[in-house]
Amino acid sequence: MATQHTIPATTADKNKEIDKLSSLEKFVLNAYLIFDAPSSEKLIIAYEISRPKESQANRQSIYMQARKWINSDKCRYYIEQRKEQLFKLDQTKRLASSDGEGNENNPDNVNRSKDDILTELNII
Repeated sequence: MATQHTIPATTADKNKEIDKLSSLEKFVLNAYLIFDAPSSEKLIIAYEISRPKESQANRQSIYMQARKWINSDKCRYYIEQRKEQLFKLDQTKRLASSDGEGNENNPDNVNRSKDDILTELNII
């Protein structure tokens, strides 16, 4: 059996996939990134909120649909992009707050509160 090699998606391809997300799905994925709950629970909640109609399926079916949704290219690319943007914002904030005397290891400069992250998400 021959192995298949996949060509990595270009930025334009990723953006085309991301554009397929509704504004509600983007909002829910932003919340998914910062929601502090067990992974399976926050996945199901994000999926249910992102759907226009309430599902009548059982919990296991909803979980399987949610996994398929979150692993779709459009969601994966969006999450990767948002994490990258948040990481860059964090790096910029740490560099700006550093006084050049080795305070980069100060936990106050490394850890951000949920409020800070929400503020950054709302700006973007």
